[in-house]
Amino acid sequence: MAPRAFDISAVNARFFSCFPDMKQPELSKLLKIRQPTVSQWQSGMKPVSWSKLRFLVDSQGISWDWPLDCFGPTFRTGWAHGN
Repeated sequence: MAPRAFDISAVNARFFSCFPDMKQPELSKLLKIRQPTVSQWQSGMKPVSWSKLRFLVDSQGISWDWPLDCFGPTFRTGWAHGN
């Protein structure tokens, strides 16, 4: 089975939607990464790393389906797409 392709910009956008009030310095401290990395992710120059997606999924108790496909329960707003 071939690996599945994901819309990287959409995955990045969903990741950052989980931290709506955080500025880049705060988010880099929380995620324990350099601020330029956060900037590259926000600008779409690079995809959010799998380890940080895992941090989000594990820390918020959400399914991988939401950050990757925008399907299923989100950690803040109930069901994505009203499902």
